[in-house]
Amino acid sequence: MRTSRILCGIAAGMLSLALVACGGTSDTDNGGSSNEATQEATEEQSSFDLAVGETVESDSGLAVTVNSVDASLVNYDGSPIVAVNVTYTNNGDETANYNPYDWKGETDQGAQEYTTYYSESSEELNSGSLAAGGTVTGNLYFEGGTVKALYYGNVLDNEPTASWVLS
Repeated sequence: MRTSRILCGIAAGMLSLALVACGGTSDTDNGGSSNEATQEATEEQSSFDLAVGETVESDSGLAVTVNSVDASLVNYDGSPIVAVNVTYTNNGDETANYNPYDWKGETDQGAQEYTTYYSESSEELNSGSLAAGGTVTGNLYFEGGTVKALYYGNVLDNEPTASWVLS
């Protein structure tokens, strides 16, 4: 009997903790953080469908810019190629990584694809590390029909961090 009372007390205590941990607060209880969340969502949305020339900067200080687009290229087999020139600038205090696999091109049909081979490529973006204050610029090549450049702040992310409209 005594053991069941102890177990009941422990279960009630755990339930109380779970309810407190999961409980919400109203806007007046949290000092208006709902407005802060709305502002953060707006700032996050503003990093999508950017114009060529605009820059997005991560919390760590890595700034990424799509500088220019050239959709007039033709590959060795006659297929169209879109070149996208990008710049990474490390405004942070720590080393930052860059990689062509941070990028995908999106077609007007919504297909998202990694860079492609271009027989006459020059100044391709490679992968590496960027010291604090450092800058690197390079070209990415996508198949013709690419209308957006999608930047993924982490290769493992499923959703892009930012996007630029290329046309």
